[in-house]
Amino acid sequence: MIFHIDNSIMGQGKDIVLNFAKALQTAADNQHCVELTPQVWNWTEKTILQADDYLGKIVREQLTQNTELWKPTSMMRTYETSVTIGYGKDMLTVDDMAFLAKEASNLVLENGRYDGIAVKRWVQLYRKEKTAGNINKDVHKAISEGRIRIYNSGGGNGSILNAVRTLMETTRHLSPYRLTTLFDSDKNAANDKDHNQNLKDSLKRLQIEWHELEKREIENYFPPETYKKAGFMTNENRAMTMSKEEWDFHDTCHSDVVKIEKKNIKDLCDHLTKEDLKKRVEESSGTDEIQRIIFHLAKFI
Repeated sequence: MIFHIDNSIMGQGKDIVLNFAKALQTAADNQHCVELTPQVWNWTEKTILQADDYLGKIVREQLTQNTELWKPTSMMRTYETSVTIGYGKDMLTVDDMAFLAKEASNLVLENGRYDGIAVKRWVQLYRKEKTAGNINKDVHKAISEGRIRIYNSGGGNGSILNAVRTLMETTRHLSPYRLTTLFDSDKNAANDKDHNQNLKDSLKRLQIEWHELEKREIENYFPPETYKKAGFMTNENRAMTMSKEEWDFHDTCHSDVVKIEKKNIKDLCDHLTKEDLKKRVEESSGTDEIQRIIFHLAKFI
């Protein structure tokens, strides 16, 4: 996250300046970025970084020397969330900054245990994607370090909404910055009806962003080759003659082509390669859904 610090912060009392100083330390610890105007930088340097009133000497030296804290990259500006901290209209407060700098985000999944394994594998395979700069690596690191957590809703759409509402009790008005969800489309074909409209309408009212999978469910993101390598293929000839769209919306839970249970996603992930995954999600536009999902998650670092 990138915190833009408004000039109005300079007119606040010592208690708020102390909280701001502590929030700067937390932001640095959790790999956020802070942007200051020249005027606010001069004030911050004089009031916090060169004075003994708010932070210890070692911490102040670490903050001063932490160039990554003060200089977000162009890719970060494009894909990570930016908020304005200050005391003007529609700004977040220093207390909000402290919360956001410290609090991990939650990615709500229908099956956090096994679908979460797949999402983590996608991010791991894409972490060195050159076209994404350091964004994919940063998302991978955030998940590995628990700054983006997988939250198990324990079921379908109703459970996702209940989980979101439960999490919102602790994140309150800052929920849009620390809470998101990803869910199956459950479609039987590309032109099938929208199975998630009620869920999406409810999330929109709650101002919670989401990503709906373009394919039927997580299992459809593994190509036939991966099912074969993992030992779950039951009818290879049939699988190899299926079109891309047929495989996109094939019901793997009731299939005469593969035999798989939810717990087998881990085995599929162990055999999934980046090359095979890219074949499954390649698009003529030059990007793909997995990359879009990672860019979506970058908003919640």
